[in-house]
Amino acid sequence: MAQLPKCQQSNVLLSAGGFPTNWQQLSAQQQAEHPINMVMFQLGYSAYQDPEQLPSCLGPMGIDTKSIKFVNARDTPVSAVTAVVMKAANERIFVLFKGSDIPNVITDLNCKYSAPAGAAFGAPTSDIRMHDGFYRAWQVLEKDVVAHVTSYMKQAPGAKIYVIGHSLGASLASIAALRLQKGGVLPASADVAGVWLLASPRSGNGAWRDAYNAALLTRTLRITNFRDFASRLPQQTQDCSAGSGLSSLMAERGQYAQAFPPARAGGPVTCFNDDNCRVQRAWNAATSVGSTSSAPAASLTRCNGYICSDLGV
Repeated sequence: MAQLPKCQQSNVLLSAGGFPTNWQQLSAQQQAEHPINMVMFQLGYSAYQDPEQLPSCLGPMGIDTKSIKFVNARDTPVSAVTAVVMKAANERIFVLFKGSDIPNVITDLNCKYSAPAGAAFGAPTSDIRMHDGFYRAWQVLEKDVVAHVTSYMKQAPGAKIYVIGHSLGASLASIAALRLQKGGVLPASADVAGVWLLASPRSGNGAWRDAYNAALLTRTLRITNFRDFASRLPQQTQDCSAGSGLSSLMAERGQYAQAFPPARAGGPVTCFNDDNCRVQRAWNAATSVGSTSSAPAASLTRCNGYICSDLGV
């Protein structure tokens, strides 16, 4: 794995360094165009790195490097999932989720609905049902993630919580965000103030969508490549079998507008010069949660920390 360079001192994750304190009050368009998104992409990328590589870059961004905690757990006999919890001074707590490795295909394809899960999200009478693989993956991480967040809340009682994930990690991020906000696992003062979902698949059914929107819609930014097949899955039939489900997946993949590079953590949305290629906010009609707003990708060209990207390519 490539060594990350040392970043310049910016404190960008602190209020004094420019981190927005009014994220949830911004309009969808303002959120989509905000330069903090580039920093969030970089922060999400850190879940893919070796722990010893992170202090030299995240420290100058404002992270307390001693607070960086990796949580790894097996969700199936052959696959594991990863979360990272850290805090920026006494202002913010960040929870990051890593995306899929090859063994996680088992998790990804276990997309039948779970048993009713409304009680876990503070809605015991709701018929919330989750993508079973993603939900199980969150469950094996939850105990340690909640413990770290709780510990940091005790150290910094007024700190806000921000959740970030890519691909499989984005689905875990949405589940974690609602669980932390409404599930009763944190003190009543806990507040999930921002969520960034990068190339997220669908995480649950319509009841899940409604519960998520009611709690976190105005705090959530979803970004995906145009026609990214992964963000359209699973389909409404919840069929991920090797029969029609796999055929549907391959059909979606065939419609994928190739990008240079495709959406990945650390390589934020880059795509053709095409009017249909947009940065899309929250969850649109092709996904499970949210409303739609878009901004031209070119307007988000930035260079911060260790990732330089021209989003207008």
